[in-house]
Amino acid sequence: MAPVNEHISSENKCLATCAASKDSNQKACYHALLGLMLLLILTWGGNVEAEIYQWRDDNGRVHFSDALPVDDAVEANTVELQPISEYTSPPAHRQGWSPSSYASDSGAVSKTARANSVAAEQKSRELQQQRCAKYRDLYRKASKTLSDNIDDALKKRDKKNNYRNKIKEYCG
Repeated sequence: MAPVNEHISSENKCLATCAASKDSNQKACYHALLGLMLLLILTWGGNVEAEIYQWRDDNGRVHFSDALPVDDAVEANTVELQPISEYTSPPAHRQGWSPSSYASDSGAVSKTARANSVAAEQKSRELQQQRCAKYRDLYRKASKTLSDNIDDALKKRDKKNNYRNKIKEYCG
């Protein structure tokens, strides 16, 4: 029986050494990755600015470089470059509510203007709903009555079509 126990204990030792080697491999990979990231951060230049020079050679060609020309007889001018893109915030009246604008006097004015705008929009919706109900009611009344002759029926049809168009306009 001793050999079986020795066999089991040797497997456990093997598993323990494999687990230990996995941990050490993971740690080594982690440290290598950390070192690589640190190296990238340190070598990354970020925003680097340099002088740009412009000059014409003897053949009349224009050259641009970050170093002065080798020929001292050539006159080089410094070029000032404009930014490729620049962000500017939208005008204040186009921006939404912000805590700073709410606290200031202009924020109170814009709050009043927003309240007036909301009230006007609500009044407009109510008026539209009233018109919708009115034209639906007129359409129902026109649909209930019958005409005696063809001319009256055609006029009533045109009237109902007009009411139907108004219903589409006001009721959506």
